Amino acid sequence: MLLPLDTVGYTAIGSGGLHAAVRVSLAQHTKATPLVETVYSVYEAKRASEVAPGVGKLTDMAILKDGATFEVPEQLFKVLEELHKERPALSTAEQARLKEACDDCFAKRKK
Repeated sequence: MLLPLDTVGYTAIGSGGLHAAVRVSLAQHTKATPLVETVYSVYEAKRASEVAPGVGKLTDMAILKDGATFEVPEQLFKVLEELHKERPALSTAEQARLKEACDDCFAKRKK
């Protein structure tokens, strides 16, 4: 089955495809999105897909531009990793604040 994707301008496949597609969608990616933003969105999508079973942490990436293929070098991956927005684990203070909010929510529910 063939499915034209000219309208959205992207797709994702594999066990992490759904995670990746959602991340690209949340970035409001279109086929008119500039290359730099596209590279970042694709990297973020790959990282988001890593929660799916079978998706590893290793990433290979290539950019097709002006009829040529460019493999993304380690230097660019380092910059992408530094810019990566995924939230790290909560700090102790954030955990305490969330616990307090949850406790308040549960206490109100019991009344």
